[in-house]
Amino acid sequence: RGFQPQDTDIILSSYPKSGTTWLKALTVALLERSKNHSSDHHPLLSHNPHGIVPYFELVHISSEAVLDSHATARDAQDPQGLFLRLCTCAGTCSIHKIELNRSILESMFKSFCDGTFSYGPFWEHLLSYWRGSLEDPKRVLFIVER
Repeated sequence: RGFQPQDTDIILSSYPKSGTTWLKALTVALLERSKNHSSDHHPLLSHNPHGIVPYFELVHISSEAVLDSHATARDAQDPQGLFLRLCTCAGTCSIHKIELNRSILESMFKSFCDGTFSYGPFWEHLLSYWRGSLEDPKRVLFIVER
């Protein structure tokens, strides 16, 4: 089995294109706040949030404190650590800066609505973390963005 999160790790989860960058930036800002960086040395001024918070599926060494994943709670069962799940409305998932012809866009939309899109059905992904937050509120924080 690959990467094993530690109980001190924070794992961020969001459905693709639904607030991942925002969640990473917010988490980094909160964690870095206690380090008293001068305003011109804050990591977010020189690095993209995706460069600061790696995907845990791609991490080979468990030395990171904050990691990111698009996995459902079911797919990430039994790891240690704190999970932060960002909940956004399905309508806010976006296709960003991609020029697509109409047939490809229609195919992607159908796939999203049918639940066959990359990480499975949107609502199943969301509900897996909602249920996890009810079962283990000390480890799973479910954040709703409106």
